[in-house]
Amino acid sequence: MTRKELAAEILQERSEMFAKSARRERNPLPYYLLNLSHPTMHQLYDNWRIAKKGQARFPPSDIERTEFELEMLSDIALKALEQHFQEKSTKKVSPSRLQP
Repeated sequence: MTRKELAAEILQERSEMFAKSARRERNPLPYYLLNLSHPTMHQLYDNWRIAKKGQARFPPSDIERTEFELEMLSDIALKALEQHFQEKSTKKVSPSRLQP
């Protein structure tokens, strides 16, 4: 699974989870994985945007932001996320769900 594919899976799941939590709670789940308010994270993010787009004036798309977050994760974390989405996609097409 590429990082772009993994980022898309994360955004899809996050959107679904965020919508569900927003309906039942005052404080919904955070939309992003990382808090960019931390000075070090913010600096890393700005550096990434400059390297990616040549400037840091305009925010990236949701998919680009998620790709940045994936770059900050360890290989162990990336493998765990990939496994999560592979298991999730396997459950969607399991034979027991296809039978009436």
